[in-house]
Amino acid sequence: MGPPSLAGLERTVMKLILKNLIILMIVSALLVSCSSGTPTNDVSSNCISDIYSWYVDSDNTAIITQVEGDISSEDVGNVLLVPAELDGHRVKSIGGFCMGNYPPKIVLPEGLETIAAYAFDECESQEVYIPSTVSQIMDHAFSYCPELKSIIVSDENEYYQSLDGVLYSKDGLDLICCPEGVFSSSDCYSVKEGVETIHPGSFSGGQCWNISIMFPDSVKTIMNDAFYFYDSYIESISLPNNIYIEDEVFFYMNAKIMIRGFPVHLEKNTFQEGAIIYFNYPNSSDEPYIYCSRADLIDHLRQTYGVQLESS
Repeated sequence: MGPPSLAGLERTVMKLILKNLIILMIVSALLVSCSSGTPTNDVSSNCISDIYSWYVDSDNTAIITQVEGDISSEDVGNVLLVPAELDGHRVKSIGGFCMGNYPPKIVLPEGLETIAAYAFDECESQEVYIPSTVSQIMDHAFSYCPELKSIIVSDENEYYQSLDGVLYSKDGLDLICCPEGVFSSSDCYSVKEGVETIHPGSFSGGQCWNISIMFPDSVKTIMNDAFYFYDSYIESISLPNNIYIEDEVFFYMNAKIMIRGFPVHLEKNTFQEGAIIYFNYPNSSDEPYIYCSRADLIDHLRQTYGVQLESS
């Protein structure tokens, strides 16, 4: 695989900047408002009181910015219950890069409204429970969770649902996150029929080899960063025709892309420069092409198959 593109490197740098900004916000907020607190609700012995860094928001609610330490199953059993309140302040949000190496199951509390981008980045838990009150889950909330096998959503949640451990919008039209432990558990994973949009961070992970992913004809849009892998090879990704693929969808990955028909709408930077992408065309006697540059790929698609480019 070739070196990361400039755009990919820029995004990595931006992620580091975001993480540092979050740290600065934590320090500032703690100096102004409060320090680590203890939960006022005694939900269970599984709720540890002194591991949360947090601050009080303008609406008098608590924003958890960090769950500190390496909490083992010996400390809390198999479940970590995040408290609903801290020093009398309702926990409203889980911040970015908040969770880490914790027990197999994490239960988020009723009253929680927002899960920030990268909140569970590199978390090693296997299951996360989302309560009925969560109304916003930001992109990449569950990126790079190698052990995550199931995201469970309360049946009473009005915004999200889970099916077989996969996170969807309530109407089932948007795929928000397919945990690595789900799509990597078999040789071929099929996205459920009816899904129309694949969100950023829906598929991410590392050390994923020889996996195939099938997208149904209902899928119309694949958003940027939908696939974000490192040190991986995806055996095949099967896409329907008349699909719109945004910028930087297939970055940091090698994959064999199979398009089941045309037209296909691409952005200029859909594929990483230098990545080896295989395309197999339906109803064609041609051997699959191997492209070592994005420019060659797009030029061939435009001239031979009339693929429309949204940004030329």
